[in-house]
Amino acid sequence: MIILIGSNKGGTGKTTTAVNLASYFGSKLDVLLCDSDNQQSLVQWNALREEGSLKPFDFVCLYGEIASDLIKYSEKYDLIIVDVAGRNSKEFLSVLSICDIFISPVQCTQLDLNTLLHLNEQIEVFKGYNEKLIDRAYILHNRATTNIFIQNTERKNIEEFIDELPNLKLLKTSISERKIFKDCISEGKGIFDYSEDEKPAKALAEYQSLINELTEEELSNEIA
Repeated sequence: MIILIGSNKGGTGKTTTAVNLASYFGSKLDVLLCDSDNQQSLVQWNALREEGSLKPFDFVCLYGEIASDLIKYSEKYDLIIVDVAGRNSKEFLSVLSICDIFISPVQCTQLDLNTLLHLNEQIEVFKGYNEKLIDRAYILHNRATTNIFIQNTERKNIEEFIDELPNLKLLKTSISERKIFKDCISEGKGIFDYSEDEKPAKALAEYQSLINELTEEELSNEIA
């Protein structure tokens, strides 16, 4: 199983999404992390993990046409999580052709949403190479507001925009903008790694909701 976390825009929370998915699945599956962004944020996070008390993940950095390498690694690992740069990179396009799940985190800003117009066209093309993108090209509403007065309006805006893009499926879960997610990156942790007395209840509930969506029904036999 290969999960691609990608976007045509930076700053949407791709690496944060990758590390928190890894934090959950790492205790259940044999996971490989792949950093294909030359900023190497995922590399740095895994190094911090190794410096601390947590076991680091198996790790690889791959660049260029990386699809064939990932297919080989998938024979050894249950799950590969790939973090690519926030642009229309060669790595991004290469993994789109073979991934089992594609997740694109976006904020509800006009600049972020506008990038989905091109992404929708890309998925239309890549469905011809990768049939799993027909129903597994997901948009994750990320860094959502915690302001109770505008939460519903923000969510409605992103739902209405993506409803016009037939090749993209908006996940029901929203992940809020929370300090704990920044702390995760600086501490080499995911939210599922915190001890019982430190566990961030609201952040955990959001990511557990996301996990439940990804592992329900047709995916349950593959990554549950």
